[in-house]
Amino acid sequence: MVTAIRTEVNTELFVRVAGRMNPVERSRLTRLLLVDPATRRSDFDRLKAPARAATLGKFKLRLAHLRELDALGATEHWLAGIPPAKIAHFVGGTRVVQAHGFHLRHLRVNAPVTRT
Repeated sequence: MVTAIRTEVNTELFVRVAGRMNPVERSRLTRLLLVDPATRRSDFDRLKAPARAATLGKFKLRLAHLRELDALGATEHWLAGIPPAKIAHFVGGTRVVQAHGFHLRHLRVNAPVTRT
């Protein structure tokens, strides 16, 4: 029963967030998952890169990186009303899934968002 309730709550949150995105924003996020056959990396992989040692040049690169993240869309609007602990839980779940060899690029982002 707990699993069913958790699934229902999480699905409702995902539907709420997805419903706040316009088609351009969804397309932008979908493109992050496309894998370059030569490097076998996606833009999503690149965006997850941690900050390097602090130098002025690397700081400027990090600022550019943050601007690129901000350009993805109005994440504060998408996540409005979602408890911070729930957002952190989803992020943590993503890390666990990737650690077990499953990457987000395997998900069908263009699938219609429906509540089951």
